[in-house]
Amino acid sequence: MMQKYFFLCLFLIPALFFQPKVWGQPNTTINLDKEKPAQYQDRLLPAEKTGDKKLGFLSRTYQDMVSHYNYFFNANNKLNFIIEQAQKMHTDDYSKLLPFYDYSLSVTALDKRDLDSIIYKCYAGILLHDLRSDWVDDFYLLLGKAYLLRKNFDSAAMVFQYINYIYAPKDDGYDIPIGSNVSNNQGIFTVSTNENRSLLKKITTKPTTRNDSFIWQIRNYIESNQLDKASGLIALLKADPLFPKRLQKDLWLQQAYLFYKQNQYDSAATYLSKSISEADNKQQQARWEFLTGQLYQLAHQNKPAIKAFETAITHTIDPYLEVYARLNIVALSDTGSSTKALQNNLRQMYQLAHRDKYADYRDIIYYAAAALEIKQQHYEAGIQNLQKSIAYSVNNPEQKQKSMLLLASTAYNIRQYPLASLYYDSIQTNQLDSTLKNEVIARKKALKIITGNLTSLHLQDSLLQLAKLNEADRLAAVKKLYRRLRKEQGLAEEKEDIDFGSTNTTANVAASGLFGSSTSSNNANDFYFANATLKLQGYKEFKQKWGNRPNVDNWQRQSAINNSLQLNNNNVTAATTTTETAKTNNANALTLKGMLDNIPLTEKQIGDAHNTIINDLYSNAQTFQNNLEKYADAVDSYETLMKLYPENQYEEAVLFNLIYCYKQLGLLQKSDSVRKKLMFAFPNGTYAQKIKNIGKPTLQDKATEQYEHIYNLFIEGNFKQALAEKAEADKTYGKTYWTPQLMYIQAVYDVKQKNDSSAIQTLQAMIHQFPQSPMVDMANTMIDVLKRRKEIENYLTNLVIEKNEDNVVANIDLHPATLVNTPVRRRVDSVAAPVIKHLDSTATVQIPVSAPVIQSVNNYAFNPSDSQYIAVVLNKVDPVFASEARNAFYRFNLEKFYNLRLKVNQQKLNDSTSLVLIGPFANAGDAVDYLDKTKPMATARIIPWLKPEKYIFSMISPANLQLLYNKNNIDEYIQFLKRNLPEKF
Repeated sequence: MMQKYFFLCLFLIPALFFQPKVWGQPNTTINLDKEKPAQYQDRLLPAEKTGDKKLGFLSRTYQDMVSHYNYFFNANNKLNFIIEQAQKMHTDDYSKLLPFYDYSLSVTALDKRDLDSIIYKCYAGILLHDLRSDWVDDFYLLLGKAYLLRKNFDSAAMVFQYINYIYAPKDDGYDIPIGSNVSNNQGIFTVSTNENRSLLKKITTKPTTRNDSFIWQIRNYIESNQLDKASGLIALLKADPLFPKRLQKDLWLQQAYLFYKQNQYDSAATYLSKSISEADNKQQQARWEFLTGQLYQLAHQNKPAIKAFETAITHTIDPYLEVYARLNIVALSDTGSSTKALQNNLRQMYQLAHRDKYADYRDIIYYAAAALEIKQQHYEAGIQNLQKSIAYSVNNPEQKQKSMLLLASTAYNIRQYPLASLYYDSIQTNQLDSTLKNEVIARKKALKIITGNLTSLHLQDSLLQLAKLNEADRLAAVKKLYRRLRKEQGLAEEKEDIDFGSTNTTANVAASGLFGSSTSSNNANDFYFANATLKLQGYKEFKQKWGNRPNVDNWQRQSAINNSLQLNNNNVTAATTTTETAKTNNANALTLKGMLDNIPLTEKQIGDAHNTIINDLYSNAQTFQNNLEKYADAVDSYETLMKLYPENQYEEAVLFNLIYCYKQLGLLQKSDSVRKKLMFAFPNGTYAQKIKNIGKPTLQDKATEQYEHIYNLFIEGNFKQALAEKAEADKTYGKTYWTPQLMYIQAVYDVKQKNDSSAIQTLQAMIHQFPQSPMVDMANTMIDVLKRRKEIENYLTNLVIEKNEDNVVANIDLHPATLVNTPVRRRVDSVAAPVIKHLDSTATVQIPVSAPVIQSVNNYAFNPSDSQYIAVVLNKVDPVFASEARNAFYRFNLEKFYNLRLKVNQQKLNDSTSLVLIGPFANAGDAVDYLDKTKPMATARIIPWLKPEKYIFSMISPANLQLLYNKNNIDEYIQFLKRNLPEKF
């Protein structure tokens, strides 16, 4: 017996020293009094036996070992495994701001089975062992983490809050209010658990997880977007003198996360940099350093950002991170003060590109190198690097798009317009944001015109230069060019082109049969391919029948011919432009004779060539000025045109446009000089008259003013006067000013007068004249309804409807009490009680709560929790069009907000003001959300036929609406709303 006891001691004594907690947890008085199923009524769980007897040293040690290694160890490993798997599934996009954590809770929440297993093990570890075990608090903390990873934020908050209360200091078993004067110890205000203990306690025990639960509670608040609670708890812990140093960096990390969520980038970077050492491994450390650099970059603090990126490079094992870190360093570097640093980064970029390790990242590397070269204004080197990046971006379309965009914009900025056009044309605009998309589309369209004109200019200039040469020199120059072009295309010279212009021609070669004849000078028995005469004859017959055919397979297919004749025209040289134009004019243009035929030698051909140059220069100037607003380039084209052709058909227009472009460039002296020249040369010209009439109302201005007046008459309901004035205006100005809005509202008036055929004709004319108008859909809908008018009216006439009167004010409680669910505060007598019954469902009581109310001197009141209407206030709008506005919003809501089932009502406030009421919404927040989505679309889509000055958006509660009807003063209410909600109204 003694021997068995001896071996038991040998086993338990080492466990005593290797267990971090062997003396038990404080404050664990147990009183389990829960109802169990009938079959288990007489069976007690170990947790229920906790208070029956004293827990001895050996029993405590046994309980700790089993709780730790049989339950907690396995559950904790499984939780860490879930996080590791989520990290493996996470992919960072270093071109954007990184997420704060390298895993997503949305991914961990998918692993519900394993998380449920962890929760089960935590319950079992608590209930199947004595509750005085040293691992109970660890089970609770692990339970809270599991709920957090499962995105059950409410349950997680309850667990962390439970740890806070149950392990707080007690007075003879009773709770002491946390952070109150009662818990004030020696003048220290604290909410933390003091971890300053004696050396013996530090060896034999470890602190409870109460302080750790604060950190996880902050994380839980942030993840559930309760940022105010997270901020408050952080402020308490930062001011707490007893908060342990071991958790200080964890607190800084959560502080950084909070600032990250609030977009306070400089503060987030500061705290994140302090807590980076808490990273689990080098790669996570490098990732947080990279994120720190991004946050400093967003805060416009370049020096610390560069330092953070450089530190991340030294720690990372991810090539993507390294490349993007260097790219960001390039973007932040100042070329004037750190040329040496830029050159060093550039050299390292090229070294990376040549390493096999980075072969898959060469597209990004060359893009980064190009950005650095361009930053130093080394544009040619930058363009070459971008072309390499595009070539290596076979499996990375997103990077290819970025490289083409940078290459196109760089070429555009350095005025290499053909190259810019080539790459702008390859960009997928549907992948760009709206601003950049519009810019690319505009440039793409304009650059096509400019590139075509430049091609034509170079061609005509080259042809005119060739025309000036004598015949022998011209033939020699064209032959040289011809040979080079054929060689570039991989085509051999043709026999007749080789002999073209020589005296030794084959025109008089005697005809012979395919296999020779008695008349041939050659032996009739010569083999065909050894007989030069027969070969030449066969070659000629083939050409007569089939024309020129390149030496390729499938030559009979026209597509193959076109592909073989396609030229590499990236640099748009004069030689290649000559060939391109010749090819389009003649299918056999790439022959010596075809090239010579394109040279202008007659007076008419020379005149046509000069006219082409004039048109191309003027077209380019117009495109630069009006489409791209590149006034310097426009001036260059205009000045070149006037220098080469002082008297041309565009002279007056060129002078007028030069005046404008010089003004835009700030060259006022030149502008005045050209203006004098224009007035002297063309005193009675169209453009001179425009200059003289600057500031005077034009015919177009008068017409616009007249039709706007007619529009207002229509909207305000003065139909007879509007129609009469419109008829007079149409006689004066024609039907040019029949805008779609005016046509639509005239059709609405015709509908009111039951002139359906006239309304349909007007609407059809509008659709034909303005097919791109946003009102086309409404016009089609109205035409469809008008064609079925009798059918619809008969249906509505025979329809029997029993319904209550829909009054927007009646049956609405103007002062409802808001009920919120508040947990019932109970005294906690046991540790296990909330785990079994009250972790996921808490008993609640209903307490009336008054939301904040903003009062006004005019008796209007705003309560955010009240139901609200969105009101469209119509000013001087006839009921016909007010009804149409209501219908428009009703149709829009059916399309975009069908799930809300919003009612749309029209109410007349007074003779000049009508209201279109949409709602009601549950509260002000829902109403404002609807307003934010709807208001921007009103002018362009919902009611484009109604001018913006004829209506405003507002928000009003049922109580305020009743008061508004009584007071009948809409301006007073709008002023009240603007004072209290200026950011919205």
